[in-house]
Amino acid sequence: AAISAPLFIYLQTRPDTSDLRVGELGGALSAVLVGNLRPLLANISETVLAVLWSGPTSLPYHYNVPGRPVLQPLLALFFVIGLVWTLLRIRRSTEFLLLAALLVGLLPDFATGADALHMRGVIALPLIFILTARGLWESSRFLANKLAELGKNPARSRAASLRLAAV
Repeated sequence: AAISAPLFIYLQTRPDTSDLRVGELGGALSAVLVGNLRPLLANISETVLAVLWSGPTSLPYHYNVPGRPVLQPLLALFFVIGLVWTLLRIRRSTEFLLLAALLVGLLPDFATGADALHMRGVIALPLIFILTARGLWESSRFLANKLAELGKNPARSRAASLRLAAV
């Protein structure tokens, strides 16, 4: 707040010099102030899709390839697993802090849209990759534990090996 206060004071005291870009970027927040949540919800949906499924096609080429998500499908799956794992442990202060920081990092994109996610959401990107790594780690740990259990029972181990080979 202290960093952006001079800009806000300047714009409040000189409305005639207000930058058009400020109005463009604040559209969803202005709509919320009059009770219309649709633009904000559309921005949130667009941001989530830009991370997991498909990025915006209007994205300028110097930010990312238009239409390409932040995470490829397999990494998106690990991100979701990591996010769920973290949500299940949210009572721990470290888990809460991770999710709070992710939310704060994504707030600029929620407010303005995901067209420049790689620029406005730069704080969130490392946290997204931390959650992706956590999902990969927990998935591999789960799989290792299941394989270890199968190793204790040779009959189950052979049956599982045959099922895996069939796939």
